[in-house]
Amino acid sequence: MTTTVEVTELADYQGQPTFRIATPSATWYYHKAGAGFASLVDPEGRDWISFRPTGGSDGRYRGIPNLVHPAGYFHPGGDACQSRLVEADDGRAVIESTAEDGRWAVRWEITTLWAHLTVRAAPEPYWFLYEGTPGGKLDETNDFCLRSRGIRTTVGQSWDEVLAHPKWVAFGSPAAGRALVLVHHDGGDEADSYWPMQHNMTVLGFGRRKLDSFLTGTDRRFTVQLIGAALDDAIHASVTAALSVPEA
Repeated sequence: MTTTVEVTELADYQGQPTFRIATPSATWYYHKAGAGFASLVDPEGRDWISFRPTGGSDGRYRGIPNLVHPAGYFHPGGDACQSRLVEADDGRAVIESTAEDGRWAVRWEITTLWAHLTVRAAPEPYWFLYEGTPGGKLDETNDFCLRSRGIRTTVGQSWDEVLAHPKWVAFGSPAAGRALVLVHHDGGDEADSYWPMQHNMTVLGFGRRKLDSFLTGTDRRFTVQLIGAALDDAIHASVTAALSVPEA
């Protein structure tokens, strides 16, 4: 297993050229033209996103961050974005992606611990989504969702609320012994929501209610981290660490 951050370019991964970013905690697969993560693979080989270029909730709907609907910008499988690797060393990789000649722009910084997103340009409302497969496959009975009010439910249970500040949600897989932690650093009173889609994938939306998106403006920040424990204390420690990340 790598002890640093290693970037390779794949000619084809799940349908398009991809940056593969291997770190000690996870391996990230970023579609260049889609400008979104198609896979997030833990050290045991379980894919916490599981994008496929066919189907719906069982494949092509999945991804992170899936910011813009219905245009499909920053969504794996899309073809309307441009992405470039602007930095790659032992400690981190930085990817910048744009759409509409720069009217939309994001910056990802991937380190040994996490992936950190900053929205650089956004002319219209958007959301931030995690549509994927905790522990490799959605287990609505045993996997859990823990959110910033301290409420813990199974991933089979939907919710719709304004998350407490600071906004964060974690998806834990006891079988995998891991959790995926997602933090919205700059969240305010926007709506947030979660539901399991067709028993196939999570649909977490920061700034989303049904098909309405509520996030606006630039320099909003998000952190995604896969941690090696499915325990509340470990999740809270991960959130605290993520909130200390300085603005890029």
